[in-house]
Parts: sequence; structure tokens; C-alpha cells
Amino acid sequence: MWTDDRLLPGYRACAWQVADAAAVDGEPDEPLTATLVRRNEPEHDRALLYVHGWNDYFFQTHLADYWNRRGFDFYAIDLRRYGRNLRPGLFAGYITSLDDYASELDEAYRLIGEDGHDLITLMGHSTGGLIASLWAAQTDRPMKGMLTGPITILQWSFVRDDQPESVTARQVALALRDEVLDLEAAGLPIVQVDEPALREGLPLRRRDWDGYLAWATEAFRLAVSGVRDDTQIHTHLCYAEFGDVLPAIDRLDADVISLENARSGDETLRTLAEYGYAREVGPGVYDIHSPVIPDDAFILEKLRVFRRHLADAQIWVNPDCGLKTRTWAEVLPALRALVAAVQRLRAELGKAGQD
Repeated sequence: MWTDDRLLPGYRACAWQVADAAAVDGEPDEPLTATLVRRNEPEHDRALLYVHGWNDYFFQTHLADYWNRRGFDFYAIDLRRYGRNLRPGLFAGYITSLDDYASELDEAYRLIGEDGHDLITLMGHSTGGLIASLWAAQTDRPMKGMLTGPITILQWSFVRDDQPESVTARQVALALRDEVLDLEAAGLPIVQVDEPALREGLPLRRRDWDGYLAWATEAFRLAVSGVRDDTQIHTHLCYAEFGDVLPAIDRLDADVISLENARSGDETLRTLAEYGYAREVGPGVYDIHSPVIPDDAFILEKLRVFRRHLADAQIWVNPDCGLKTRTWAEVLPALRALVAAVQRLRAELGKAGQD
């Protein structure tokens, strides 16, 4: 039940007893509680849930104001033995496993859903970020982990010059290999290792290209080759003369490549088809660097062009690149149009409901 928050004027709070929690020796024998705080009555389509850090609780109203101005209903949870739930005699912040907070986040998620939200962004500060990540990892929805690849790390960093770049690339790849395996062990069925700077790293002298591409592709494979056969490896490449490096892209042995493509007509697609590229491809269907919001008819026409050059089983449907340059007001309708275009094409082809 929502009541006026006792700490922040104008805010509302909902407290509940944590069913799977109990006092420990030395604490008063009374129920432990958690509390969800919200800034205002629901008014937006989207919600954000904030999880505080160690020795903390929610009081940062400027944070709530910030997200509200950006179109989010703001919620924050005070976990057991913190803030609004810390009573005399309780051991502040005591917990034996961060996984124990799962039931509190489950209930917070349910309460936010009761307010009409099914699109909830999770945000954590300090230890709250770890708690939130551990909780999110328990989802049964498919998730994809993303890392920057060894060659792009080299190209976009100040690299040591006391050894060949090929040696440094392998060292970075071995470090990334541990990250890739950790993501797989956490249950992620897809791991994306991006190499947008693969072509960017080509030496000035063409005679040196083959040597560079040999160790560059080796470093990528070293980073990802430890995964199981059923773990899918993706990579992403930015705009480039893909024809210069297409054999090397093929040697990356990635299951799926996503390519910036929206402003290149069908040139990239023709290059892939002429080469005989047989792996799966996600050519960008719209330009994320533009504020123009595509409609489903625009994206549908793009998909028809894709089908002239690629087999249906090869095609992934995605935007050009990352979406951080766009606002939510631009991103959400564009992604809805993307989904609608796929549904329309599947209906035309009699493939409704297929992956």
C-alpha cells in the first residue's frame, strides 16, 4: 500500500515484509522490511528502478528529477537493513549473499508493473550496481554480452611500443577470452565482440596488409574460441571499404556480423554476395546518426533489398549501430517500426511466428 514517504515531501512509499529474511543473533526478533519509493503518480510509459549502494539509501531527489525530465517514472528501493528499513538494533547493511536481495527486487519489479509499466530500466550505484546485475542475470530471457575486440582496443588506445603490436594484441585477446568465458558461464547464449576498427588498422603500405590481417584475425579468434559450440559469437563493424578486408572478416569465424549499412545503398550487400559470404549478417536498416525516425514502410523496403542479395536465413534485422546518440523519443518509435516491418514481411512470406 502506497503512503506518504516519511523522509521526502511529495514522495510516496510502499513497504513490505521480506518473506525470506529473518533477524540474526543479536538483532531484535521482528520482521525485516524493504521499501519502494516513487517520485510521483505514474505519468510516463517507461520506469527506472534505482538500487542504492553500500551504507546508503534513497534521498537523491535531483536524480529522480533528472530521470523524470527524460520521460521516466522514477522508483528507488531501500533494501533490508538500510535507510527507511533500518531500525534500532538491526545490523546496518548485514547480508551473507548479495543474491539474497533477489526477492526484494522481484517485489519492486512487481509493484512497478502494477503501476502500468512493462518497460523498466535498472540503475545501480556502487554495490547497488552489482546487486542489480546479479539479479538481472537470473532472468530467463535471452541476453547478449558485449565487449570491445582486441584490435579495436589497440587502435583506440595508447599502445606500448616496446614490443610488436601483434604480441600486445594476443595479450589483450587472452584477457578478453576470460571475460567471454565468464559471460558464457553466467548463462549468456550470445557474446558480441566488436571490431569496428579492423580495417582502420591496415598499414599504410599495402604489402603489409596480409601480415596485419593475419595476426588481427588470429587475436579475435583467440578471444572467442574457448566458448561452447552452442554459444553464438557476434561482431560489429563500422562503415569501411569492406571489400578490402572481406576475406579477413570471413576468417574471424563469427556466427553473425552486424554492419553499418543504412547510407551505403546496396553496395555492401552486393560485395557480400559477390564474395559468397555464407555466415549470418545484420546490415543496418536505418541511420542512427540521424534524428529522422523511420516508419515501417521504409524499413520494409530495406528488408526487400536485403533479400535480393542474402538468403532469408542469413538476415538479422537491426539498426546501424549503437543508439546512445538518440533520445528515447526517437529510439522507441524507430524500434517499434523495425518490429512492425519484420512482422509485415513475415506475414507476406507466410512465416508469421518464426524466429
